[in-house]
Order: sequence, then C-alpha cells, then structure tokens
Amino acid sequence: MGRSSNFDQAHLTNVAFSSTMEVIDHLNTSLDMNYISQEKYEELRFELDRIAHMLNSLYNYQLGNKENTLIRNQNK
Repeated sequence: MGRSSNFDQAHLTNVAFSSTMEVIDHLNTSLDMNYISQEKYEELRFELDRIAHMLNSLYNYQLGNKENTLIRNQNK
C-alpha cells in the first residue's frame, strides 16, 4: 500500500529536501577542503539548487491539495 495522503507525501518530500540541504553542506565542505574545483562546485550547486526548488514546489503543491486528496479517498 502506498502513501495515499498528500500530507504523507509532503512529509517524504520534506525529508528529500532536507537531504538535499545536507548534500549542499557536504559540497561546500568539499570545496573548502579543495576536494573539488570551483567549476565542479558551481555545476553541482546549480543542479542541487534546481532540485531543491522542484522539491519545494512539490511540497507546497502537496500541502495545498489536502482537500482534493480527501475527496478522492472518500470516493474509493
């Protein structure tokens, strides 16, 4: 059985967003310790920012559609 409510889905999206923030922190540390180049940092940071933005948008969508989920679940 999957996660049926938008609230449950939003919680998991929030966990994914938090993990993205943790990866950004590790990326910053990697740059500070010269494990990666500035160019690689900017490339990866751009992608992580894009992913974080998408997760944030999904999270807001999931929280904003609580009523729709309740209606769909009642019709099953």
